[in-house]
Amino acid sequence: MSQNNEIEQPVETNNIYQAMANVMLDIEAIGKSTVNKQQGFNYRGIDDVYNVLHPILSKHGIFTTPKVIESNRTERTTAKGGILAFVTLQIIYRFWCKDGSSVECRVIGEGMDSGDKATAKAMSIAHKYALLQTFSIPTTELIDQEADTYNDIQPELTGYEEQIKTASSLQSLADVWTKIPKQFLKQLLALKDERKQELLNATANGGVASGETSQGNS
Repeated sequence: MSQNNEIEQPVETNNIYQAMANVMLDIEAIGKSTVNKQQGFNYRGIDDVYNVLHPILSKHGIFTTPKVIESNRTERTTAKGGILAFVTLQIIYRFWCKDGSSVECRVIGEGMDSGDKATAKAMSIAHKYALLQTFSIPTTELIDQEADTYNDIQPELTGYEEQIKTASSLQSLADVWTKIPKQFLKQLLALKDERKQELLNATANGGVASGETSQGNS
């Protein structure tokens, strides 16, 4: 208390902002090293994130606390007659610094399980994305599409273009389309629609669409 008998106000500190910035300086990329064998894709598991972040957060005196503000649970019957629980949580994660200052983020986590772990899975997903997005943690893969070059794509793309142009019926066109990789579909959509219209017109007129070879008698 001062000599004028005035109540001294506590000094406000916001060390959390500097601490968070320091964490970002120390974080390196976290690769998608965990494999989902059922659906065939790689991802960053919660343990991958914890293993990298825990020592860095400890170093800078940061910890998080969760607060579930909304919870929804539904149950569905599987084809085998079992029960599959679906849980969606809306959670506020608050990042605290040792001086008491904090910031928060709000995320949604979804989890499903045939036992009692749907809620735990939803919380793990929510915490993982709260950390990944708050600290803008990159993966180790190339994500700049403009920087990537694909020298082998054009010949493959040209091959699919030729198959579309020479499709002799709507069924054969559909068969070709189902075999084309997803990364080419957008580029080939207009050509597919054009060929489809040609085949429809030819069917309506009883003629042969361009690109087909007539098998009539010579």
